[in-house]
Amino acid sequence: LKRVNDDNRVLANVLVSSGRISYDMLVVDVGSDLGVHVGDRVVYAGAGVIGTVVEAYESTSKIKLFSSPNEETRVSIGKESIPALARGKGMGNFEVILPQGVSVKVGDEVIIPGTMFVLGYVGSVENNQDQPLSKILFRSPFNTTSIATVEIVLGDSKI
Repeated sequence: LKRVNDDNRVLANVLVSSGRISYDMLVVDVGSDLGVHVGDRVVYAGAGVIGTVVEAYESTSKIKLFSSPNEETRVSIGKESIPALARGKGMGNFEVILPQGVSVKVGDEVIIPGTMFVLGYVGSVENNQDQPLSKILFRSPFNTTSIATVEIVLGDSKI
């Protein structure tokens, strides 16, 4: 693979993908021997940050995707950068609860605050006039079960 570590990233092949083990978990072929640590962020195919290393062994690591059920991730939604807390629902899906009337629409981009990393795109906004809150559903821009390679950002858990 001619792995290069000059920009604090290391390329990793997925050995076991989401769906073959716990959903929204990956096992990759790099570990502490190449500088991987628990807390390192994981990036996929230019789409953005998708998860975090939760276990690092000598030559393998386990990654938990942000879309894992009940995993919470701070996000910004749309052109107005509305701050929110996204909760993973599994298989690349997320839910956000916001007050009614907040300007969020289908197709809005959802990013990790302070970055340009796209976490997903709003798929639906559910409003109930009898409730003070809206449910926003969004999903990753890719199929989490088809991830074959990722990059692990070494030593930088602040992405």
